Amino acid sequence: MLGKILVVDDDPDCLAMAVRVLRHVGYECDEAKDAYAAVKMLSERDYDLLVSDLEMPGNEDLRLIRQAPQLAAGLPVILMTGYPTVETAIQSIQLPVSAYLVKPFSSEKLLEEAQKAIQRRKALKAIQVNHQRIAEWNLALEQIEASMKTSRQREAPPWQTLLDLTLRNVTDAATDLRVFAECTAQQQGPNDKSALTDSARPLLLLNALRETITVLEKTRSSFKSKDLGDLRRKLESLLAGKGDSFRGDQGL
Repeated sequence: MLGKILVVDDDPDCLAMAVRVLRHVGYECDEAKDAYAAVKMLSERDYDLLVSDLEMPGNEDLRLIRQAPQLAAGLPVILMTGYPTVETAIQSIQLPVSAYLVKPFSSEKLLEEAQKAIQRRKALKAIQVNHQRIAEWNLALEQIEASMKTSRQREAPPWQTLLDLTLRNVTDAATDLRVFAECTAQQQGPNDKSALTDSARPLLLLNALRETITVLEKTRSSFKSKDLGDLRRKLESLLAGKGDSFRGDQGL
């Protein structure tokens, strides 16, 4: 699934058009006919993006957009309006608004802005998960260090615990790497030569993961470790899908 989007508009034709365009390319969409219904849905379900009209019941003074951060932290918003004003444009800059679209807008523009907003959302989530993982890793390392200082320990050797912990973090980091690589690839056009250096970094890291899989495969007879085998399979599954799409002309 590309992402889950809540589309809000009191104009049934505009609502149907936006939902149809987004669903056609694979987004999962829920519909709301006013801001009151949208608030209830945001409180009950998780979304990757909010696409909302400006002029509709319950959104006076952009009330829905102002409530969105409290209902869903970090949720990006795309605003749609048939009555653009300088005031609402300025207000949108001060709020978590990813794009300000003036009706009628093209399907391509809506899809472009939706893709960029959701990719940024995924990258933000990956960063937040990284923060949590680092904190948990530090705590686990402190516990391993403390256990190594004790004598007559009858539990599993500390190095085995450290190995298991490291393998889990390597696998999780590979997942994050794939998210960041996708964000980089989709935000840069194929002819964007100025970004080649930056885009090459995640591509090189993905290539390094492929080399890691090869090494694990070659050494599996020497190191009969279930954990290493599990790691190899997880890395292969990560690269089996979108990973191949990054090969392009990079020789990966």
